[in-house]
Amino acid sequence: MHSTGRATLGHRRPPGIDTLHHTGNRGLDAISDPRHRAMVASVLSSGLVDGMIALVDSFDPPVDLTQARVDADVPAAELAAFGVTVPAATVDNITLMRALMVPVDDDALALAVDRVWVFTTNTDDVCRPPTTASWTSPPTSSAPTSTGT
Repeated sequence: MHSTGRATLGHRRPPGIDTLHHTGNRGLDAISDPRHRAMVASVLSSGLVDGMIALVDSFDPPVDLTQARVDADVPAAELAAFGVTVPAATVDNITLMRALMVPVDDDALALAVDRVWVFTTNTDDVCRPPTTASWTSPPTSSAPTSTGT
């Protein structure tokens, strides 16, 4: 229970997270499934990853990354004030994604977009049932839809 008297909401763990365990292995040895390890090895040996790194090596995003991370504190604090728990990494990543994808010079507008993205992403995560299908396909509804006639 949060100090506001509202129930604290938290993220459900994604499917399979309970099967993840730390191992001391590094590199390809850290991949336990031999088929998956072979697939990753073939991608790495193909040179495609090196090509992608070369393409983005000179990428210099026109965004103040430090400010984007500072901006993440505002929606996180606002949600926390209402008893809504959102992992800090989620807020940081969404705020940074917004800064990269939708650069905005107006600080108030940037904050408004950050609020919308963080809130809706968290709502989507919390409202979906913790099944594998819910993470891979859109929710289905038995509600009637309008045909426009």
